[in-house]
Amino acid sequence: MKKEVVKGMERFVEEANRIEEEVIVTRILQSKELAMNTFFQCALNIGQQLLEAKKIIKHGEWTNWLKERVQFSERTAQNYMKIYKETEKNGSPLLKTQAFADLGYSQVIEILSLPGDMQEEFLTMHEAKEMSSREIKKAVAEMKAQNEELMAQLKTMEKGRDDVLKAKEQQEKAISTLRAEVKQLEHDKQTAAELKDKELETAIEKAIKGTEKKIATAEKRSADLQAQLDRIAETHKAELEKVRVKSEKEKEALLQKKEKELQKKTETFNAQLMKMQTSLDNAEKAKHDAEVKTALNEDIVKCKVLMQNIQNTCKETAQILTRLESIDKALSQQLRNTLDETLTALIERNKFVDANTNTRKAS
Repeated sequence: MKKEVVKGMERFVEEANRIEEEVIVTRILQSKELAMNTFFQCALNIGQQLLEAKKIIKHGEWTNWLKERVQFSERTAQNYMKIYKETEKNGSPLLKTQAFADLGYSQVIEILSLPGDMQEEFLTMHEAKEMSSREIKKAVAEMKAQNEELMAQLKTMEKGRDDVLKAKEQQEKAISTLRAEVKQLEHDKQTAAELKDKELETAIEKAIKGTEKKIATAEKRSADLQAQLDRIAETHKAELEKVRVKSEKEKEALLQKKEKELQKKTETFNAQLMKMQTSLDNAEKAKHDAEVKTALNEDIVKCKVLMQNIQNTCKETAQILTRLESIDKALSQQLRNTLDETLTALIERNKFVDANTNTRKAS
């Protein structure tokens, strides 16, 4: 394995410069990790200070001040201020996760153009860190267009519902007025009966029947309007369900893709272990006595088992966090983020340890 690494380095540097090159690579990777971890805080500080500066800069001098005093274009300044405002006021899910550190500046700005809830959905539906800025820009534009179309549909349905609801309220008011008229007519009829005015009593009876007929018609219209409201509600519910199902299908497709990638990586890992096993079997007996060979065989088996345990543990943890969402969704998301950050830190730590170990061995 060491010979393979050395052979790979020979593509870039001469043998005499190999150790120096490895030290440089280690320093660059450390600085790269530090830069990703500190960029977020620096961006926040810049955005906050720019907002404070904008309050005191004279009217009409903002663009000139940016150019001459801090060497920023107005667009760049707006982006930094947006990062700060999204974090402090709107609670952008993007800026509270490890995803921010994994993305470039232009990628972050594109995703921040989405509302907060859509940012979270975007990160769920896409592998943003594997996408170029152009791909993210296109995906963001498509998501905005779909959302605008959905909002337009919902707005149209809500207007239709409001119109029908208003008409129904008017019918209910008319029915109430007609019933009051019937009540008054019945009182007048009783008075006419007491006065023994048959002609008046007959006229009032006719008026009561006519008003009751109007009430029946108004009640039927009200029932029709209620049925129309119910249909609008069902249509509204069906449209939202379509969106939910589409989102779930996309998430399922992404999950299946990740499962396949994981399976492929696992198979590659196991194949590499088999190669190691073959190399071990083919090694000269003088260099690998029975005791050493047995120990290495055990290490290979343990490595394979540990790989499977890691997968099972991550899967079980994800299931537990999903169940915990029913108790506190926000806290459950925080736990997910912390878990992701912990795993990332662990991987980076191991890379650093391996790099230092290789450096010491080479020297």
